[in-house]
Amino acid sequence: EYKSYLRLACSLSCVAELPCSTCKNLNTCKTTCRSYITVTIRWWRVGMRGRGRNDEGLNLGRTDSFKRSVSQKTKDHTERMCIYAIGTGIPCDLQHLTKNLSRHEFFHNYNVRRLPPAAGDSCVHLSSNQSDVFIFGNGCAVTWSIPQSHIQQINLILSLYQMEVGQSERREERERLTYDLASETSLVGEQSKILISDGLTRESRDLVMFTVSKELSNSVILAFCESELEQFIKGLDFLPQRLKEGKTGDIDMEFLLKSLGKLHELRYLINLKLELLDVPDVCWDNDFLDPLYNQMKEYLELEVRVKYCNDKLTYCNDLIHLLKDRDDVIRGHRLEKIIIILISLEIVIELLKMLFEYFS
Repeated sequence: EYKSYLRLACSLSCVAELPCSTCKNLNTCKTTCRSYITVTIRWWRVGMRGRGRNDEGLNLGRTDSFKRSVSQKTKDHTERMCIYAIGTGIPCDLQHLTKNLSRHEFFHNYNVRRLPPAAGDSCVHLSSNQSDVFIFGNGCAVTWSIPQSHIQQINLILSLYQMEVGQSERREERERLTYDLASETSLVGEQSKILISDGLTRESRDLVMFTVSKELSNSVILAFCESELEQFIKGLDFLPQRLKEGKTGDIDMEFLLKSLGKLHELRYLINLKLELLDVPDVCWDNDFLDPLYNQMKEYLELEVRVKYCNDKLTYCNDLIHLLKDRDDVIRGHRLEKIIIILISLEIVIELLKMLFEYFS
């Protein structure tokens, strides 16, 4: 074991032939490596004395404690640099929320920061010394540097200001990113990390955070639309089989009309009301936000997801209109038969009249 540790230390000494990034001095690196060899040998000797040894004879108690400490610090740092987006898909009253903000203990240390006019009145920005919260009128909240354990508390507060009550089923959708400071603002998609330039002013940083939060909220709301669309498609699963079997006579016209109304409601939400693919006015007024906006839209695949939703809606629309047109044809044939019967009856009555007059 002594030889194996010595070979390990010597291999590190070979690596140290290049200057390190800190001192830029080859001699210092060699000195550091020699110190490492000495420490390694001492560590091996202490571990072989028999006190607190494991199966390999090394005292790893302090090492495990150090690892746990480093792991906890890394976890805390990750929590501080996290972005969470959560929503229930139910719009909330932002004006009412802002007026009653002081009633909630969670927001006692938060102040309302004024967003530029281009951001509109569909968002409230709450800021403290260490964290930020963006609350959108669509019922989505995006938090910056807030631990995940507190996210549910924010969601419960938002539920008090929902504009639609009596929802029997309450669902949640979430998105998560991390962020860090860098020389320029960008999105690293492979690491799901936002890089914010450390040279930005506080106002410019708020705009960057708003742009990212806006796209994350769009992704969360689109996830609700996708879920509703899947439920809607499940309700139409039996129609293709009925068409295949030719058993469409028992399909209610009211069911088709309601399905058609639900379809157009989803299409209206995805393509018009939610403005998922519209460029925010903030990006028009601040050119430095355009690259980040495009990167976020591409990373969250908003265009692709909207296209898939529209393709599914188009198929459902064709299916419903096919059955509706067939029902209209059947109704037309029925009316034609009734008209033919009425005309036949009128002819028979006229013939009977003529016969009665002839014999009388």
